[in-house]
This record gives sequence, C-alpha cells and structure tokens, in this order.
Amino acid sequence: MNPLEKKLVKTGIYTFIIGLLIGLLLVKDEYRTAHDVGTYLTVGKPWKQYVLELLRFAAKISLVSLAVITVKHFVEPMQRDDTFSFFKGFVQAFVAVLLLMVAAVPILMWLTGSF
Repeated sequence: MNPLEKKLVKTGIYTFIIGLLIGLLLVKDEYRTAHDVGTYLTVGKPWKQYVLELLRFAAKISLVSLAVITVKHFVEPMQRDDTFSFFKGFVQAFVAVLLLMVAAVPILMWLTGSF
C-alpha cells in the first residue's frame, strides 16, 4: 500500500467515526409540527430514518475530509524519505479537517435553519 492510500484509508475511517459521534450530537431524533394555533406537536423520528440520517451525515464528513486530504497531497508534495514528516503531515491534515468540520457544521445548520 502506498502512503497516499494508507492516509486516505485512515482518514476515511477515522473521520467517518468522528462524523458519527458529531452526528449523535447534531442530528435531531425528533421534529416539531404545528398542531393547533400556537401549539406544536413533537414527534420522534422512526429509528430507520434517524440511523440513515446519521450515516449520511458521517459519510458527507468523510467524503469532504478525503477530498481535502487528496487536494493537500497534490498541492503540497510529501517528503517520502522521512517517516516523521509523514506522521506530522497526517496529524496536521487530521486536525485541519476536524477543525473544519467543527466550524462548518454549526454554520451549515444555522444556514439551513436546523439549529
């Protein structure tokens, strides 16, 4: 396995797991509907729908992070002779993607009115 492939596999798996954990906090498991004048009815989502929303959320985060890692690989060539620089780059990319997700998710939720 070449270094880029290893990096992509690790990033995909780790960001999918982190996406699931963040999704548990951000994806709502219930929704409100207008019932009468001035009152709302809160209804829980079916489990299947909730789990699929969590998986979609995690997959989107994982795909974005994979795209960022791929672009970073081609924009900034890696030094393949130094193992330390590989791990340093991997940690930097992981932290950058994590910070991007943490910053982007509340903004996207605010823009879509889900907050």
